[in-house]
Amino acid sequence: MPQWHVISVDDSDVAVASFDDVGDAVERLRVLEQSAAAVRPFIFYGERVPISKPPYRYLLVPDGPPVPLFDAPAALDPDDDPVVGGREPDYKALTAALAVAYAPAAAAGDRDDGADDEQPLD
Repeated sequence: MPQWHVISVDDSDVAVASFDDVGDAVERLRVLEQSAAAVRPFIFYGERVPISKPPYRYLLVPDGPPVPLFDAPAALDPDDDPVVGGREPDYKALTAALAVAYAPAAAAGDRDDGADDEQPLD
């Protein structure tokens, strides 16, 4: 349903007020006109078009399919540097941990991995 939308902009804020009745929109404009701060109003009449919730936002067009607000990669593009989760891995710590786990002593068979060492049968 079309509505009246009053967007007001001042030095530090942007506000949107939506009204079903033109009289309510006019009352909002009167309040803005009496404010102490200088405000620039923009008035529109029509349907407000919502956007979807994150992480992948879409413009939810009333008479059509949702329109993505992001660049979608091709489905088959390989990721040469895959990272999942919220943080970048600590590659230095991983490298140090691997160096300890696979130190030359471990390569020589002195590593205690919890398995029983095989003994030759007599």
